[in-house]
Amino acid sequence: MSTLSVQKFRMNLSTKVALMVVVAVGAVSLNLTFNEDPHKGWTSYLLGTTLFLGLGLCGLFFTAIQHMVSAKWSTNVRRVMEAMAMTLPIAALLAIGIWKGVHHLYEWSHAEAIAHDPILQGKSAFLSEGFFGKRLVIYFVIWILTMIFLVRNSLKQDASGDEKYTLRNRKGAALCLIGFALSVSMAGFDLLMSLEPHWFSTMFGIHFFAAFFQSGLAMMIIFAWMAYRQGALREYINADHFYELGKFLFGFSVFWGYIAFSEFLLIWYANLPEETFFYIQRMNNGWDCLGLAVLVARLFFPLLVILPYGNKRNFKVLIPTCFVILLGHFLEMFWIIKPSMRLMTNAESITMALTWKDFGVGFGFFALFALCASFIMERIKLVPVGDPFVGASTHHHV
Repeated sequence: MSTLSVQKFRMNLSTKVALMVVVAVGAVSLNLTFNEDPHKGWTSYLLGTTLFLGLGLCGLFFTAIQHMVSAKWSTNVRRVMEAMAMTLPIAALLAIGIWKGVHHLYEWSHAEAIAHDPILQGKSAFLSEGFFGKRLVIYFVIWILTMIFLVRNSLKQDASGDEKYTLRNRKGAALCLIGFALSVSMAGFDLLMSLEPHWFSTMFGIHFFAAFFQSGLAMMIIFAWMAYRQGALREYINADHFYELGKFLFGFSVFWGYIAFSEFLLIWYANLPEETFFYIQRMNNGWDCLGLAVLVARLFFPLLVILPYGNKRNFKVLIPTCFVILLGHFLEMFWIIKPSMRLMTNAESITMALTWKDFGVGFGFFALFALCASFIMERIKLVPVGDPFVGASTHHHV
C-alpha cells in the first residue's frame, strides 16, 4: 500500500462557476430550440445525451481494458477513468428523455409510415417502440453493473490492500467486455443509425465506438491535467503518464480516421442506392463543409500536432488538442443526427443550420458531464492506494 499522501481533488471555484454558466446557456439553448421546432429540439437533446453517454462509456471501457491486461502504468490515473464511468447512471436518466421523444426522432415509430413502407414493415419486429425501450434498459443494466463491479472492487481494495480484488477485476473485466462490445454496437444502431431506418452499415457500431472513445480520451486527459495541476495527482503521475495517454489519443485519432474512411470507401465503391443515400444527403447543401471540418478536427489536426514526441508531454499543445477533438466530436454527431430531421418534417432536404443554440446545447452537455465527473472525483480517493501496482505506476518512465 502506498505511503505517499493523497490530496483531495477540488475543482477551483472559477472553473466550476464557468461550467455552471455553460450548462445554463445549454439549458436555455435547448429550451429555445424546442420552442422553435419540437423535432429539432429532440434531435438536439439526442445529440447532447449521446455526447454525455459516450464519455462515460469511454471511462468504463478504458477501466476494463487496463484491468484485463494488468496494466501498471495507468494505475494512478485509473480513478479518473472510474469517475467518468460512474456518470453512467446519470446518462441512463437522460436516456429516458430519448424514449419519451421517440415519436419526434424516429420515423419507424409511426404506424402510418410503416403502413406505406415495405422496408419498415420488414424491420418492424425489431424497430418498435416497446422493444426499443427494453433494449435501452438492457444496455444500461450491462454498463452500470459492469461499472459497479469494477469500481466497487477498486474502492474496497483501498481499505484492505488485498490483491484478490485485482484478480477479480482482471477476470471480470474480460467477461464484461464481451457484453460491452455487443451492447455498444447495438446502442449505436438503435440511437443513431435507426434515425435513417432505410440505411444500414455493418461498420457503424465500431464507428460509434471509435468516435466516443477518441473524445473520451481527450476528456480523460483534461481531467488528469486538472488534477495534476491542482496537486491531487502530482506525487503519483508525471509527464510520462501524459505521454502514454497522448499516444492513445494519437492512435485512436488514426483509428477513427481508418474506420470512418473504410466505411465511406466500401459504400462508395459498392455504389448501392440503399447505402449511398446516407452520404449523398450529407454531401450537399453545406453538409460537405461540415464533414470536412470534422475530418480536420478529429483526424488531421491531432495527427499533425501531437505526432512529435515532445508535444504529447507539452500541456500547451496537448490540452488545446483535446478541446479541438471534443469540438470535432460534437460536429460529427451533429453531422450524423441533424440531416435525419428531413424524415420527420417531410422536407425534401434540410440545409445546414449550425447556430449558436446548437453550440450551446453541445457545450452545455459537455459541461454537465465535466461537473458530474468532477463532483465524483471530489468524493473519492483519486489514487487507488491499495492497488499493488501503485508503486510501479508512480515510478513509471518511458
